[in-house]
Amino acid sequence: KIKLLEQKFGLTNIELSKEGRQRLLDHRWEVDGEKELDSELYNGLQLLASEKKWNPFATDSLEPRHLLVNAYDETIRKRLLYDIPFLRNVIMSPWVFGKTLTYIVTPVFILVNLILFLGPQTREENAALTFFW
Repeated sequence: KIKLLEQKFGLTNIELSKEGRQRLLDHRWEVDGEKELDSELYNGLQLLASEKKWNPFATDSLEPRHLLVNAYDETIRKRLLYDIPFLRNVIMSPWVFGKTLTYIVTPVFILVNLILFLGPQTREENAALTFFW
């Protein structure tokens, strides 16, 4: 089934890892398990394809992180990336970790540290100290 689905995402020679196979075996499948399995493999290959777009060194195997089904004993775990596709698209986009960390987090970190270091050293006179503490 993986061989049939991988062509839709431009992938070749994708294998199911040992841990991924175990996750699929541990899952409690519903009445229509084959349809659910097809859907899970489709979603897993979609995640792998998006990972390979921004990470050229990604593996050519479906790992447990690509398979969003719960194992038999994971009844409490809620998988937000599976339930909210928009959240998955935002987190998997290269902009979030590539550009946000470089262009937003780093300058803000430097600015706050400069204010803390060069500004007044009492909390009454320096709002950054009050916010920091």
